[in-house]
Amino acid sequence: MSKIMIIGDIHGRVKNPISRTDDISDVLCDKFRQLKAIAVKEGVTAVISTGDLLDKARVTNEALLLMSSLISAMAVPFHVIVGNHDMIGNTMEGYELSSLNLLARITENLLVLDRPTLVGSAMLHPRHYGDNDYMLDMPKDANCNSNIIICHAMISNSATMFDTILAADIETNADMVICGHNHNKVYYAHDKKIVYNPGALLRLTAATEDRQRQVEIGILNTAKELVLKRIELKISDTFVRTEESATAVKLSDDIVAALNATFEHIKSTSEIMADVLSQSNYSDDVVEKLKEYISA
Repeated sequence: MSKIMIIGDIHGRVKNPISRTDDISDVLCDKFRQLKAIAVKEGVTAVISTGDLLDKARVTNEALLLMSSLISAMAVPFHVIVGNHDMIGNTMEGYELSSLNLLARITENLLVLDRPTLVGSAMLHPRHYGDNDYMLDMPKDANCNSNIIICHAMISNSATMFDTILAADIETNADMVICGHNHNKVYYAHDKKIVYNPGALLRLTAATEDRQRQVEIGILNTAKELVLKRIELKISDTFVRTEESATAVKLSDDIVAALNATFEHIKSTSEIMADVLSQSNYSDDVVEKLKEYISA
């Protein structure tokens, strides 16, 4: 039996994003501890990650060594494609100089997919960032039960502000499309077509949508027909402690008064522009443009 764990964008890093007050490396380690426990319990034989394994194309040695140890501890083949954060200049031309390439060289079980690869009874077809071809021009391999495309593209359940591809609109002759790039979950199943994105492993922004989403991974049984089991991860203890401590913090009356006094002296944009106009000599056309901006 072949079971594949599906993990969304990981964005491995050790430096905290400004939106978090806990230690992001502690959270990352906690997530991987959960992944390892689930892998053992479910009998996982391989892992697929959807790109953006690292947060930047070039990361620190500390981040490289942390990610290498976490992936090695999974103790099964760890397959990944190249996301936009893994690229130098958003092209594959600079991949040889990227931290992801170095990470793959020092991590024995990390495999960056560069060709169709048979994993158990499923054939994985990589589509790195920028390659949005969801049609396969090859017949099913005699040794596989299914063809699965792994891509890094902004696929969504519904239209967003980005140039999204609607999951329902994807034309493919593959049995399943596993996608990353979008940090939110995507699941679409209709007429023998499955599109799935478990969402990013870490919450990296202060956006309400990102903070409220429940992180999940998928377990794909490829023995005969594809069977997907979706599993939600627990919120990291460090995140819970931070949330609890944050609610207990109250500003003193002196600090509130000082802040209010500061805010009273902050001018609006229009007031600042008016001051500039009154104190400087500008040509008539510049003055008119500034007045138009103030009155807008």
